[in-house]
Amino acid sequence: MSSSNYIFFKAPFRTHFSLQEGNVLASGRDYHQFWNKVEQFNLGKSISKNSYELDYLHNINIDNSILFESVASDANVLNVFSPQVIQIKPGEWFTDKLKSWLNDIVHILPDDKKDVLEYDPHSCIITIFKNTVANVEVIFKLNLTNKEIDDNFIESVEKWTNQLATRMITFFYDDFILPFIKKLYKIGENHNYLSSLNNHYGFPDINNRPEKQILFKRKMNCAIPLWVSRTLLVGKIDDTFDDLVRRWIITTRSKDEVINQLKNSKFDEKNGIYLGWMHSLFTSTKNSKVFSDARQALSLTQYYYAVLDSINLNLSQIIGISHKKKSIKETQHYKRLLEEMVFIADLNKTEFTDVTQSMQRNRAFFLNDLVKKWTVNELFDNVDKKIELCKDNINKIYQKAFNRSQRVAELLLFFISGFAILEFLKGLSEFFWSPDNYNDEVWGLYNLGKIFDPNTMLWFGISVFLMLFIVYTTIINRQK
Repeated sequence: MSSSNYIFFKAPFRTHFSLQEGNVLASGRDYHQFWNKVEQFNLGKSISKNSYELDYLHNINIDNSILFESVASDANVLNVFSPQVIQIKPGEWFTDKLKSWLNDIVHILPDDKKDVLEYDPHSCIITIFKNTVANVEVIFKLNLTNKEIDDNFIESVEKWTNQLATRMITFFYDDFILPFIKKLYKIGENHNYLSSLNNHYGFPDINNRPEKQILFKRKMNCAIPLWVSRTLLVGKIDDTFDDLVRRWIITTRSKDEVINQLKNSKFDEKNGIYLGWMHSLFTSTKNSKVFSDARQALSLTQYYYAVLDSINLNLSQIIGISHKKKSIKETQHYKRLLEEMVFIADLNKTEFTDVTQSMQRNRAFFLNDLVKKWTVNELFDNVDKKIELCKDNINKIYQKAFNRSQRVAELLLFFISGFAILEFLKGLSEFFWSPDNYNDEVWGLYNLGKIFDPNTMLWFGISVFLMLFIVYTTIINRQK
């Protein structure tokens, strides 16, 4: 059974890798030299018993280079500030490893279609992004005709890709990615370009600290697929193509309109590509330039969606817990978290604008198309609203912390003054109580001092002090 159809899927997941972007942006050429130093360690061969090919995407020095080398190329600045930091490709050993996984999950496919998916060699790529996001992607040749890709197979291949993505990500993370991140941090610990495993700047939901040391309770586990997006590459448009499109794509548009677009790619190859939510469909070949452009746009959109989703959830929890009464130490902790989150959110929004402006031609078209379909701008708007609320809370938290410090200082002064007054009253009473220099011709303080002994005077002063303290605390509580 021969066919020119392929299935390509991507699965984003969270990682322990994130950049401290303030330090990166401030470093300039030193950051480029850091990645050159990392490359010299040949980590693809030394981290694991399995070999990996590594491509460091941030080790490009753009000084004295042409901003746009050609009409079709992106701005060179995108190479340095792109969210994509490292690409990882497993070696030849991966083919045999993949076969064992496929044997374990082959039961998910229909009985008559268990051998229709064939791994496309060297198509597996893991991309590590900044801000704790990565994705894995892989291509399989689909030995089925358009007509044979029915609803039952589509449902089963969704479950099949979910299972395979989970196995791949779990294995790669344990075998290479996490040890690789730890080694990167060790190499660059004097530069402060990378967040440590215990403190991810702006992403408090990723950490390895003991539970008792964490005030931020929301946790996100690494190396678990966030979702799986699938793309069907159709090599032949035949009389069953229309039905296949209707079965495969999920869209709010008219499916007939999408079908007409896909068929009308003679003069513009990008018309043969439909990018959607989870299910996309291409009529181009897997080696075409337009397919490569669409893959890059899909990766970037998934990255920003995953980051914004994480920021949104983290902001929601921080906003909630910031309203609760906290100790001064906890208040300072949440104030710092809020400031980190606001910085990361603002920076991502700015960099998203830079990326969209730097991309050219088909890549820019696909990215803008996905941004609309995936409502990324709405996510940014939601983050902006939460940022404004966060900024208000930052001011309130700061004011609360300041007021608490002020009240503590006032109480200390109050007690110091009270004890000083008590000591004065005690000393005065002892002086009056003394028989020396007593003049009985003039009745006054000496006579009063003879009536109240020092102990009585001391208790009188304590009573007055406690009464003033009660009045003071009552006034303070009413002002809260």
